[in-house]
Amino acid sequence: MNFRARRHARPLLFAVVLMAVCGLEAVSCGAVSTPRGATSHHVAERLNSSTTPAGLAYAQSLLATAPLPSAAGRVGTLPSPMADGYGVPSMKGLIDVHRSFVLKEPVNLDGFLFTHHPNDSVITGPNTSSGTNLVSTTSYALTLPFGNRHISFEQIDYTSGRSFGGINQLRVDVLLQWSPIHTVLMPTSGVVTVTLFRKISLSSASSDPISVVLHHSQALKVRSTIAALSNTLGGLCMEDSVLFKVTVSAGRGKGPSWDGVASECPDVLAVTTGSARYLLSDGSCTLETLIATFFSKEANNETVRTLRRCVPFQE
Repeated sequence: MNFRARRHARPLLFAVVLMAVCGLEAVSCGAVSTPRGATSHHVAERLNSSTTPAGLAYAQSLLATAPLPSAAGRVGTLPSPMADGYGVPSMKGLIDVHRSFVLKEPVNLDGFLFTHHPNDSVITGPNTSSGTNLVSTTSYALTLPFGNRHISFEQIDYTSGRSFGGINQLRVDVLLQWSPIHTVLMPTSGVVTVTLFRKISLSSASSDPISVVLHHSQALKVRSTIAALSNTLGGLCMEDSVLFKVTVSAGRGKGPSWDGVASECPDVLAVTTGSARYLLSDGSCTLETLIATFFSKEANNETVRTLRRCVPFQE
């Protein structure tokens, strides 16, 4: 998998995160890392759309308000290069801006974030990293509720370590995916069918489908939920599985005129209507948890449990 991993069972505030850069379920990968470059280089490498100025301005304003320990003093360059604690997720158009600090005294990051994290945010970590000629680091990721529907990923990374000269240092990164807003409206005048795959596997295609035809009131709930999803530019996944499909057809036995395919990585609903295709983020988990309610008789199925356990990136 080449992406920040999917959220499964809702964790306690401090959670084990699936580290995509390691491909292992662990809080410490010990992988060799390289330091991130200057902020301007990150922006130049990852952004080229017309929404860049607005997204960059939002990321910079978020960075300016990120909680900081009182012992942190801002510097232009860290005394020693640090290993990249959480890595950069493989997302299209990712914005990554950062600030560097030296600490007058050691800071317990987990304790600080526990008492200073914004409401409705989720903390993951710690994760440790090291590399040749790089300072070993301890990192935490602070995932935030999405500020608006432009956003499909919003996270603050805190990476700390001791320089080769013995100075405590800290780097704070804001990672953000920002895309244009396209409201996708699912038609409800035809037959709306949800197909769930009861067997999902990274080594083979999803299988063992079961389908339900929605009542009009259920279809309206799905329509309003999809219309409220954030847009996304998508991410890159080497391994993926289809969880469920939503299709609309003119009648039973007729081919779909509208379909949405929900994948496990990276939490994307890919909608095809006519010749148009849209990518929507279910980082809110609202669609997944709604779909799970239509399969109450399959409560013990692993796919249904996965949908019900989804941990939101937003409210």
